[in-house]
Amino acid sequence: MKKSSKRSLTILSIGLFIILIIVLYPFYLVVANAFKSYSEITKDMLGFPTSLHWENFATAMKMMDFWNAFWNTLKVTVMSNVGLIIFGTMCGYWLIRKSNKLNKFLYYLLLGAMAIPFQSIMIPLVQVMKVTGLTGSHWGMSIGYWGLGCSTVIFLTYGAIKSIPYELEEAAIIDGCSQFRLFWKIIFPLLKTIVLTFTILNTFWFWNDYLYPQLCVGGVEANRTIQIAIRMFTGENYTRWDWFLPALVVAIIIPIIFFIICQRKIVEGMVSGAVKG
Repeated sequence: MKKSSKRSLTILSIGLFIILIIVLYPFYLVVANAFKSYSEITKDMLGFPTSLHWENFATAMKMMDFWNAFWNTLKVTVMSNVGLIIFGTMCGYWLIRKSNKLNKFLYYLLLGAMAIPFQSIMIPLVQVMKVTGLTGSHWGMSIGYWGLGCSTVIFLTYGAIKSIPYELEEAAIIDGCSQFRLFWKIIFPLLKTIVLTFTILNTFWFWNDYLYPQLCVGGVEANRTIQIAIRMFTGENYTRWDWFLPALVVAIIIPIIFFIICQRKIVEGMVSGAVKG
């Protein structure tokens, strides 16, 4: 049995190592070619760079106006997250604590919205945003993210609040606590883990999204996010790989660092949500 277990463990380790190589190989190609000249990339894309062209990064960041794009992306990410935290958690709390036929219908309607892909609603969404004057601005784009992300936030909040004893709220109401204060002083601190979880996951979505920002602010150069700014290095008939790849490396470093810092919170939130469900 011991030999059989060791053999199975060895086979599993080899299989996982092969999968790891397959997953990491595209990252190697991006990073390795980011340091090559354009001619070297076209001649030998798979090999190591013969010399490190650090100027590729400086040129790419200057051409794409990186710091302006970085600030735009950060601003949209923060505003979108803040809105979803405030409105999404309050809505999830209201739907479960004020249970009636209408609220149940709205909850299941929101659950159904989670199954609708963005591509199927993007044209009517952009038309609505044009009519309401939300296109071309970061505020407008953030409000759109509130609508696109509210279903998931409400679903997670709804499940988390189920595990909170209602007796806590009854005691607060008896002591004269208002509904608004009750939520923010008593309920919201108990949702800390699940709020951190959906905020971290949404941050990756907002930071790396390309299609929705392109539809909203793609025509306004000063408001472009990082993903839209990187797009300028590619064209219909050519791609400046010696600028595109360094820009891509700089863009993905930030969410990778963010993920490494927050990965424990993601796992804690998922485990917490599973137990509460």
